[in-house]
Amino acid sequence: MCESVHSLELSEVLTENIHRINKEKETLFKEYFSENVEESIEFEYLVKWYIETIDNHIKKRSKEKVDKDNFPFVLLWSIVEVQDMDSMEIYKLLICPPYSKNYDNDIDCVSMMSPLGKALLLKKAEQNITVDVPQGTINYKIKRIIIPRQ
Repeated sequence: MCESVHSLELSEVLTENIHRINKEKETLFKEYFSENVEESIEFEYLVKWYIETIDNHIKKRSKEKVDKDNFPFVLLWSIVEVQDMDSMEIYKLLICPPYSKNYDNDIDCVSMMSPLGKALLLKKAEQNITVDVPQGTINYKIKRIIIPRQ
């Protein structure tokens, strides 16, 4: 049986994702959170929750194959296509750690610590989310989750 080139082993993707956030969190703590205790605690808690949740997925689904262009849930560094349920417009969002830079002008970078980033993190495709932001409330439906090439 021939496997699709888009097919990935879920546990490998998740393990790499954990490795990447563990590597970046040390730099983030040193550069951005060393003097802001409240933000530091919030970031540390969010990363701990994220890693524990992903570890649980690895234990449950060790050999499961997934499609990188239609991933089952939102990870850090994934591209999420969302549909605004009011305007019906579709947006592409890159979920990233705080203070990250995105060099693709077609995709908005959304910090995992922002209200939208927190609402999207680890959610599934076709799931609806409601987010309170300073401009009001937004209602999105997650249409597709993509794991970009590294």
